[in-house]
Amino acid sequence: MLSNKKILKNTIFLYGKSTVTVFISLYSTRLLLKSMGTVDYGVFSILAGFIALLSFVNISMSSASQRYISVFLGEGNIVKLNKIFHTSVLFHLIVGIILVLFLQILGYFFLESFLNIPIERLESAKITYQLIIIATFFKINAVPYDSLINSHEDMGFLSLVGILETFLALGIAIIISITDYDKLVIYGLLYACLIILLRVIKSIFCILNYKESKLKMKNFKEVFMYKELFSFAKWNLFGALTALIIFKGLNLILNKFIGPIANASFGVSSQLNNQVTFFSRTIEQTLRPQLFKNIGLNDKEKSIYISFLLSKLSFCLTAFFSISFIYYINEILTLWLDEVPKYSALISRFMLLGILSNQLTIGLDNLIHANGDIKKYMIFGGVFKLTILPLSVLFLFFNYDISIVFILYFIIELLNGLIRIIVLKRLGLITFKEFSTYMYRILYPVIASILCLLLLDKLLNFPYDFVVTGITSSIIFFIVFMLVGLQIEEKHYVINKLRNYLK
Repeated sequence: MLSNKKILKNTIFLYGKSTVTVFISLYSTRLLLKSMGTVDYGVFSILAGFIALLSFVNISMSSASQRYISVFLGEGNIVKLNKIFHTSVLFHLIVGIILVLFLQILGYFFLESFLNIPIERLESAKITYQLIIIATFFKINAVPYDSLINSHEDMGFLSLVGILETFLALGIAIIISITDYDKLVIYGLLYACLIILLRVIKSIFCILNYKESKLKMKNFKEVFMYKELFSFAKWNLFGALTALIIFKGLNLILNKFIGPIANASFGVSSQLNNQVTFFSRTIEQTLRPQLFKNIGLNDKEKSIYISFLLSKLSFCLTAFFSISFIYYINEILTLWLDEVPKYSALISRFMLLGILSNQLTIGLDNLIHANGDIKKYMIFGGVFKLTILPLSVLFLFFNYDISIVFILYFIIELLNGLIRIIVLKRLGLITFKEFSTYMYRILYPVIASILCLLLLDKLLNFPYDFVVTGITSSIIFFIVFMLVGLQIEEKHYVINKLRNYLK
């Protein structure tokens, strides 16, 4: 049985955090772009754009640790839990060291020979790159602690840390806006300090609250589950690095063919899309431990249901915001930023469409990971998604418009969802008919929201009418989703749990 009260409480914590952080993060980006300028912000995006992706990389890498930690928590096996945590700490330490060495070697080639960085900013770029490497190392070896907190479902603490991070990031943006020193270097230094501080806070919390987090040298000498965990983590890391290569690769391709302005546009679009998907990532963070724990209890039927529910909720929570954003992206970017980089609207539209496609089957991705057999899925899916890089180079080389790159991104994300369904069908867990029969109800709120946008856009004509239209469309989406998008038992579930929690 799902831990319903805990799911509801954690959802409230995380949504409260998301509501606070989303607007502050958007304002921080506006402040940074204005104070650093398009060139410096573009340079930072090309050097540290993967930091924005590190949240995804951490989720991907932590899946290995979180899967086994959650499974053993479900089993109540404290001995295995302690050993798997030590295994995870050692693994991520090794990964962090390897990644630092790789980035050092890679950095020399790209900074000196490949990147299109103005010569007067090259020295600052080199210093900032070293600071980014430091931040990356601490971000990677914090993964076991993130996994432990998530598996224990202590979302209240994670929410407080998330809010603290957002306000500190805002403080960094304010410092950048008033400092007379090199803004690019100062931004890199302060961001690295922020990452290290968060790593220390999470480690102290784990040590004070979870016995299994207290490290002992003798436990590092044991090879319990090393082979199994390393095998799972290896393929999970392959998937994470594939996503990182795609993100960085697109940034490099845009830099080579168009220049730093395109990187600034890509950075702005990534920031906007990260905030739009805040709420869907929250529900995933809430439901994933329950999915893994039910696999530990050998209740595959319940795990399948959770994965379907996760796909529906993640898609609808993303669509709730993104439909209006896609329609009014020019107006929203103009309201948000003083100076909108040239390609931001185009890139944002297609990235949002790609994200919607991914969220449609995100629960199935979690189910595949929970099942444990991910080798073929990660190889085939990763290689398929990597095709966007050579195709982008080919089209841009022949002077196609930049839009073709992000149209490809959207199509590949859509087809990747079909790969997830095929993998689970071959594992004998679901069929396409079962999934589509469960998910078809999401069409109703989507269609209702789009029709509302089209109608009100024709009827209303006053300054900032898009704000009224967008909010009304989102409200219509929510109402139709609650009335038609949820099945009867799901409505009763939500209502009953709300009543129980409020008693």
